[in-house]
Amino acid sequence: MPDGINVEVTTDGDAVIEFVDPALRGPVLGALNKIGAAVSVDTRSGRRFLYRVPEEAAAQAGLIDTAPPAKSGRKKASPTKPNG
Repeated sequence: MPDGINVEVTTDGDAVIEFVDPALRGPVLGALNKIGAAVSVDTRSGRRFLYRVPEEAAAQAGLIDTAPPAKSGRKKASPTKPNG
């Protein structure tokens, strides 16, 4: 997540974005618009507006740090050696 932006992923598949650094709002909203993300604005949440977008769009815009994929408990099959 970039500095100056708080992003919270909700259980319903949305990302709620808060711009701590207001200078980042224009470029990020422009990137989300270019992606075609539906952005809703919550103006009732205190002194800063909150922006709600689909989680996938926030990830495409680089707002969500992705964790490396979890390793499964299964081991890969080792290659077989030919006899002889």
